[in-house]
Amino acid sequence: MKRSKKRRLSPGAQFRSPGENLRPKKPRVLAADRRRIEREQAEEKFPVLAEKLAAIRSGLLGNLAKGRYGYRDSLLEVYELAWKWAREDKFEKRVNAVAKLSGRLHRKGANPFNALIAAVTERDNRTVSRWSQQLNEAFERDVVPKKLLEHIAQNVRSGDD
Repeated sequence: MKRSKKRRLSPGAQFRSPGENLRPKKPRVLAADRRRIEREQAEEKFPVLAEKLAAIRSGLLGNLAKGRYGYRDSLLEVYELAWKWAREDKFEKRVNAVAKLSGRLHRKGANPFNALIAAVTERDNRTVSRWSQQLNEAFERDVVPKKLLEHIAQNVRSGDD
């Protein structure tokens, strides 16, 4: 018969029962709840920006009724806002604020216009992506707001309207 070896503790060590000396877990906050809280805080912190986005949102609904290219007028409003922020060196901070106001997550390196467009429309992600790509391309080429609609009309690819 084999003898079972008893587990020996090193000198000075004490046996602890399972669960003893474990730190209590912090209550977890779900991502959706965290974004809701951030949105509420952003609405308190940036009421003027929230009103401006609401005005653009309501204008977009009217512009979409104009026809196929009606959305471009609202894109111009968003672009003018972004252009102003860029000239004041507040672009990234404002984009993050807009993302918080709309309850969305804005990742580092993502198209900043995606957050802006998503905040003013409830269109599908594909449409938001197309519109934000148009604005981002114009922004990278330093197209002034007065020339934006002309730039978009010249550089539209098939299916981008």
